[in-house]
Amino acid sequence: MLALKIDIQCIDKMNEPQYRNRMNKTNNIFLLGNYRKTLKEITDKSVTSVTVPKSVKEIGEDAFKGCSGLKSVVFNEGLQIIGDWSFASCESLTSLSFPETVTTIGDYAFWECNGLTSITIPNSVTSIGHCSFGGCKSLTSITLPQNLISLGADAFYDCTGLTTLCVPESVVNLGGAFSGCSGLTSITLPKRMDSIPSSLFSGCSGLTSFKFPAGVKSIGDYAFCECSGFSSFKIPRGVKAIGRSAFEGCSGLTTFEISEGVESIGDYAFKGCSGLTTLVLPKSLKSIGAGAFEGCTKLKSLVVPEGISSIPYELFSGCCNLKSVNIPETVTSIGRMSFFDCESLTILTIPDSVSEICTQTFSGCRLLNTISIGKGIRKIEKGAFEGCSSLEKVIITDITSWCSIYFDGVDSNPTCLSHRIFDKTGSEIKDLTIPSDVVSIRRYSFRECKGLSSLTISEGVQSIEALAFNGCGFTSAIIPDSVTEIGDGAFSNCTSLSAIKLPEGITQIKSHVFENCSRIVSVEMPNSVTNIGNYAFYGCLDLDKINISQKLKFIGIHTFAGCKTLQIISFPNSITEINRTAFKGCTSLRKVMFPKDKEDLAKEFEEDFENCTIELV
Repeated sequence: MLALKIDIQCIDKMNEPQYRNRMNKTNNIFLLGNYRKTLKEITDKSVTSVTVPKSVKEIGEDAFKGCSGLKSVVFNEGLQIIGDWSFASCESLTSLSFPETVTTIGDYAFWECNGLTSITIPNSVTSIGHCSFGGCKSLTSITLPQNLISLGADAFYDCTGLTTLCVPESVVNLGGAFSGCSGLTSITLPKRMDSIPSSLFSGCSGLTSFKFPAGVKSIGDYAFCECSGFSSFKIPRGVKAIGRSAFEGCSGLTTFEISEGVESIGDYAFKGCSGLTTLVLPKSLKSIGAGAFEGCTKLKSLVVPEGISSIPYELFSGCCNLKSVNIPETVTSIGRMSFFDCESLTILTIPDSVSEICTQTFSGCRLLNTISIGKGIRKIEKGAFEGCSSLEKVIITDITSWCSIYFDGVDSNPTCLSHRIFDKTGSEIKDLTIPSDVVSIRRYSFRECKGLSSLTISEGVQSIEALAFNGCGFTSAIIPDSVTEIGDGAFSNCTSLSAIKLPEGITQIKSHVFENCSRIVSVEMPNSVTNIGNYAFYGCLDLDKINISQKLKFIGIHTFAGCKTLQIISFPNSITEINRTAFKGCTSLRKVMFPKDKEDLAKEFEEDFENCTIELV
């Protein structure tokens, strides 16, 4: 056995030029005369026993780090500081006896000293550093000094053998000292503590109960994260804030009580509490963080209290057994993925106070059957209802406000899934009337409302945006003369629509407007129309009559293509351009009349329709 007795004062400034001429090396330790009483470095890592004399006041950083064979250290009186990493990874060290002169134990000082089983730290010590005993897995007992002021973050990190601890009343600074102490079953904290520090008990899966000091006002981030041993928990009165991920991964929790007074719950506070079935939120609550209940797979219902202004990102994401949630009138926004994959949710009411529904908010709510949407909604983003395959009933509480909603994507409107709309009494709307106080009907507003029988747009409405009534089931539509613009595809795929009268004053029929309206028989076109866009009447299979505007100048690509029943058409003097595909597939076309001065257009038409009679009139 190599025993090393240090009887010369050593320092940690050996590399500074002004001291280099006073250095020497004895027993593989760098030495320097009487400058500082600090032991700096040992180069022979095979040492097994060390005795430190009274003359040494400080053991410097890394001094015995990695001396895996070191079994015993005698600290003589006079030592004050045990530096950072000084005995890290001395895995054969089995016992320690600190002198009463030691005041500070540095960061990582005894990191992964796996041979240590029991430690008593003298009352002279006031500071224990970050991870100072971290990874000492065999440590089963430790006595903390009564004068301790600061206990560093992760001071006993992953000390899985510790079962009980008593933190003295003198401690002021207490970091996440016991993180990873999975064997810890009992802990006593100072009575004067006003907060549970961040990560204090993170990973302490052996804890089954906890008593709060009376003055605690806040619970820090990750404070009880992964404490899977709790089956129930109560936040006492006086606590105002629960931090980020404070109880994340507490999979054993089944009930949780939050006393009145709590005002905020941090992001992901209860994420992954997969056993939680019951939770009552206090009326005092003012804010809930993102993902606070994400992955609480057994949670069945929750009442969000008045005063909450936002349902944040991922709040209930993955709560697959959640059947009902009450959203109060104080909520103004519902965040992205907030109800993602809530597979058991069947009915939901969105109050008038909510102005926006974000991307994938209800995505994956495959059993959602009924949703009532308040009149305050102004925007619904893409994929908001993606995968809501059981949606049958969309309740529109106010038609005027519904017409002003900005739908961010083709499938952002839930009517694309329900195909039916209902009023606030729960009665299905068959005959839809757009009130006169609507100025513009926004795009996708009634997309795929196949349950509609008729449409009446009141005088005063000025525009109908793209795809507003795409795929609707009505057979008739009344459009007033106040409408001056109809957007692309506005009535496309309305396969039951039989006739249409376009309003006076409209100047162009845009692309795809009546595409695939296969049952339209006739179209009345006002003389104000000058242009008909691409595919405007494409696939109108039953169209046999159309009154062309006397001011029409332009007919676009495939405008009437596939109108197999169309037989006669007459072009006005104003016509200047007809795309050669405009009437492609009009196999029943028998007679086309052109003005006498449009002979060139007539010849082009004749080349494409050999069996058609072309007349110049």
